[in-house]
Amino acid sequence: MAGEGAKRRLETNQRRLATLRAALLGCTLLYAAVRLGARRGTAGGWHWFGLVVTLAAHAFSYLALSAAAAPTYSATGSLLDGGGDLDKGAASVYHDVIYITCAVQALACLTGWAWWLYALLPAYGSYLLYTKVIGPAWSKSKSNSGGEDALDDKTRARLERADRRAERRRVKRF
Repeated sequence: MAGEGAKRRLETNQRRLATLRAALLGCTLLYAAVRLGARRGTAGGWHWFGLVVTLAAHAFSYLALSAAAAPTYSATGSLLDGGGDLDKGAASVYHDVIYITCAVQALACLTGWAWWLYALLPAYGSYLLYTKVIGPAWSKSKSNSGGEDALDDKTRARLERADRRAERRRVKRF
């Protein structure tokens, strides 16, 4: 039996997925109607390739979000869990991919230069990879390798005095 929080999350996830589904369908239909329909003379092979790439990005991101938001039911059919929170974790990255893809499709109706916005996805992915994984790991290994040797005698003595004072305060409290 799920609580009110799980039921609210289920409803929120269903509304969010319905909104994303409408946005994806709207962007794709707009692009197909304008670029491949009304302006079909300017739609070369790259535009068809771009449509396939955007459809793949849409499908992958939407399916990942819907899998994360999938609720869990018991054997009797009652709600156990309302699904994952779509505001946290990797779900925000999938939202970014969907929003950038929709923007690219909408702008590509007007100009072919809009496809260059897709360069933001690997740039943003590289930024996240560096700030979340590589940067912290690199700075941690750098501080571990030369941390003790890098301190001069004055700094080491000052830190040791501060540690002793902190230890005395802890001992006095107990």
